[in-house]
Amino acid sequence: MTEMTDTMKQMKDSCDSLRDKLIAFHKGLVYDSQTGEMIEQPSRDDSDEYGDEGEFVDLYGYLMDNLGIKVVMGLPVTDSDNLSGCIITMAWGGPNIYIDTYEGRVSGHWWSEHYDTYLPREVCEDIDDLIRELIFETY
Repeated sequence: MTEMTDTMKQMKDSCDSLRDKLIAFHKGLVYDSQTGEMIEQPSRDDSDEYGDEGEFVDLYGYLMDNLGIKVVMGLPVTDSDNLSGCIITMAWGGPNIYIDTYEGRVSGHWWSEHYDTYLPREVCEDIDDLIRELIFETY
């Protein structure tokens, strides 16, 4: 068995971390940009917990901080039911990391190394629903 390279370990950790965040979003948690943790959404009335500078990001906000979205559609493309999945570029340049809801995975690529981790179907469906809204309710 070969030892994992540092780049492979970093890519694996990045992909697994992204997968874990997406699963946590599916469970109703939000991302706290101050701490980098996934937490339950604090009440805005609870000023001590929420804080003046606290920014809590939901799945939609998290996914909108992407580098590109490719949509996999059947015909006709004017029907939102024909969206089969999407590929969202979340990191670029080392490693390149993608969310692929069509294949149900988070993928990392770095030079000749490649890593995939499984993304549960229900999480993929949440993401696809957001992309449907973005495409078909915006235009």
